[in-house]
Amino acid sequence: MHAYDTISLTTWNLGYAGLGAEADFVVDGGRMWRPVSRAHVQAHSQRIADHISALNSDVFLLQEVSCGSLINRGINLKAGICRAQTSHTARFCIDLFFNLFGLRYPLGHGLMTLSRPAGTVQRLDLPSDGDISSAFVHKLYRSQALTLTAEEGPRWVIFNLHLSAFDPDANLRRRQLSAVLELAQKEYMQGAHVIIGGDWNMRLAQVPRPYNTLPKNLEWLITLDPAWLPEGWHIACDPATPSFRTNDQPYVKGENYEGLIDGFVCAPNVALLSVEGHDLGFVDSDHNPVSARFRAL
Repeated sequence: MHAYDTISLTTWNLGYAGLGAEADFVVDGGRMWRPVSRAHVQAHSQRIADHISALNSDVFLLQEVSCGSLINRGINLKAGICRAQTSHTARFCIDLFFNLFGLRYPLGHGLMTLSRPAGTVQRLDLPSDGDISSAFVHKLYRSQALTLTAEEGPRWVIFNLHLSAFDPDANLRRRQLSAVLELAQKEYMQGAHVIIGGDWNMRLAQVPRPYNTLPKNLEWLITLDPAWLPEGWHIACDPATPSFRTNDQPYVKGENYEGLIDGFVCAPNVALLSVEGHDLGFVDSDHNPVSARFRAL
């Protein structure tokens, strides 16, 4: 076998280390817009870095990573992860901005891809109009495309994705999905082995868990229909383990809705060897990591 005929990936929305179990969030029906305290964010940041080190994947697709801003009380989560992951190359792009007098100021919050080996990363802009960005905060929807090419063996193209969540009727999500699938299909037709991973903000599979979250706080949640994918493409996720919880209140098992919106979509020339959701109890983020191993066909 050639180098990287198989590859391991983990996707995790880190909630900027500010959405631990003690937190709710105003956009999700809660009351808070900042974490409870700086000490909470520091503790979450350290444990997140430790978890990433323990998972030891070849590639990490991380969303909602902060390098210190108002929304996470100035804690540099990005730097903490990079200090712990010296064997990986990190690429970061900001997607959240503060609007002031018509100008945009970066909030230090965005996507980060860690890879071993380094590879090359391209930033891709996705449709952004139609989201619920306020007069003060604006989000640009972006993807990172990591290309790994060994001297011998397969060429991998891996997308790090975070789709919109609260767009009316999911119209923006559908357009973002179409845009990234068009790019991914083009890479596949050119011979690449393609995986798209991240926070889809669409239900990938049902995870039957009890909850009492109000229906109005779940109106945004839609299901990713496999019929929306190109022929032969397939979803890879762990139906046994929830990957996110709602933020209408601090986390209480059996009360918050828990579902599965984090995982992978793979090209026909990629075989899934294993996939596992890691149930961390939503202690440090409102999402759980999902890891998988793939083989090039």
